[in-house]
Parts: sequence; C-alpha cells; structure tokens
Amino acid sequence: MLLIPEDAILRFRHSLLHDAAQRAAAAHQLVILLAQVALALALCVAARIWFILPRRAGRTSSSSAGAGGIHRPRGRAAHASAQADETCSLALLLGSGGHTTEMLQLLSALPPQRYASRTYLVSSGDRFSAHKAREHERGMRAAVQTQSQPDSDSAAAPAAEDVVKEEENARIIVLPRARDVHQSVLTTPLTLLRSLLVCLWVVALQPLLFGPSPPLPGAGAKTGQSGRGRRGRMLADVILLNGPGTCVPVVLAVYVLRIFALPSPRLIYVESFARVRHLSLTGKLLRPLVDRFVVQWPQLAAPATAAAGSDAKEESKVTLQVPPCADVECIGWLV
Repeated sequence: MLLIPEDAILRFRHSLLHDAAQRAAAAHQLVILLAQVALALALCVAARIWFILPRRAGRTSSSSAGAGGIHRPRGRAAHASAQADETCSLALLLGSGGHTTEMLQLLSALPPQRYASRTYLVSSGDRFSAHKAREHERGMRAAVQTQSQPDSDSAAAPAAEDVVKEEENARIIVLPRARDVHQSVLTTPLTLLRSLLVCLWVVALQPLLFGPSPPLPGAGAKTGQSGRGRRGRMLADVILLNGPGTCVPVVLAVYVLRIFALPSPRLIYVESFARVRHLSLTGKLLRPLVDRFVVQWPQLAAPATAAAGSDAKEESKVTLQVPPCADVECIGWLV
C-alpha cells in the first residue's frame, strides 16, 4: 500500500487554493476591465449623441419671430427653405385613425412635384392606413393626370415622363407596433425591442446596403432610383412624424446612423391637432431629438407656467405675451 506523506498533501491543497485564488483574481480583473470598457463606450456614445443633437438653443431675434411672438427657425431650417426648388423624397409614419387622417391632410398640402417619392410607414395590422395611403395616391395621380390634359386651344400636351407618376413613386412599408392598445406593461419591452430591431433594418441598414424597398403593387421599375435620398442610400430625405408610439423606434434607428456619421434623414415632428394644452408622451420624448418640432396651437409653444390659472380668453392673451420655447415652432393650423 502506497503511503503519501502528509506534508505533500498539504502542499498539493495549498497549490490548488493558490491556483483558484489566482483564477478568481484574474476573473475579477477581467470583469473590472470589461466594466471600464463598457463605461468608456457608454460615455463616448452619450457624448456623441449630445454632439449630434439638433442645436435649437434659442438664438432668436426680432426678425426670427413672427406675429404674436411665434418662433421662426433659423440656420439649417432657413437653408432648407432656400432650397425649396429641389426635389426630395419623403417618408410618412401613419399611426391609425386620426393620426393617419392628419398626416394625409399634411401631405395633400405639399407639392407632389417636389416630394415626388413618398414612403408610407404603416404599423402591422393597420389596414385602414394602408388603404388610405393607396387611396390618396390614386387621388393624387388622377389630379395630376387631369391637370396634364391639354386644353382645346393648347398646342401640345406635356410629355408623360414629365408628369409625376404617383403610384410609381410611392411604396408602403409595414413596421411592427411598439405597443398594442391595452397591452400589458410587462410585455411592452419585448414588443418595443422587436419594433426597434425591425426599424433598424428597414430605416437604417436595408437602404444603406441594398437601397430602398419595392414600390406599391403595379409600380414601375424606376422607383428604386427615385426612392433614394439625394445624399446617399437613405430611406428618405425627410421623415414626417405626428405622434404614434412607433415614432420612437424610428427616431432611434435614425440616430444609429447619425452616431456613425452615416447619411440620415431629417426628422420633422408635427404634434397632433388634438393636443391643445399639453404635448403627447411621444412628443415629450422626441422633442429634443427631432430636427424640427412643430405644434398647431400657440400655447404649446409658450412656457408651461404661462397659462396656469387662467381661463380660455385670458390664456390666449397670456401665451402670446410670453417668450416662446426655443425648440418649438407654431405656424398655425396645418389640418
């Protein structure tokens, strides 16, 4: 029978404990290193986001304020208005019901010759918005064809290529909802994450890698080129939002492009006409992120404490006397 000295057993145990302690110390140092790297990356991302946030800190003057003290944009917005003769592509997020109706009314006021390429972002299961989008495109196409018909005294009619072909320049993209109606708060993060991942692909990665998505059924082959933003492969030059919850993942997807300094669409948020006294939750979340934030009631462009404790008549007087919020524009009723 082989006998092992007791001191040898003690030395073996000591070596095992020493090795375990070394491994634990190495793992602890690795965890600390990873935490430091994660913290550094988080600080870099936060600094980058702060750097790329729209600069609307109220440098206003008497020339930048309209009647009643309503704020008028300067800088990039003025540069954009100076290029009003250029064509650009437009993406619209259709919520459902009233949001869709307001958005289509906003679109009907825009010149189709300038916004010749349109993309409709529709939430999953929202057949009403998809139907209204197709119906709106058919109406625009009929109106353009009616305007392009020659009069009896005219010498020649315009060429067919010169007339905006609405259905060929429009497409519908379906996005999963960030949150369903009456959905539980416990399951909301899962649907929000799914919506964010799909928006990252549809809004950011797919146009960047493969170009825009196919047009509406029956569209021509030219849509793939006309649907691209003029600054590169983008979903659109401008994304128009007006309050649905799906706006949040769409804006986050755009900011992923901006973090990496890639071409990204401009973001314009128009608060719903139904919001008279207070901003919507979506508006409060996206107000510091969008390039332009537009409201349709002047009291929303004034400080929140201005109209406290006053009735409807006094409220309209008070809100026009106080300085407007620097990052909120009120240009009157749009719908």
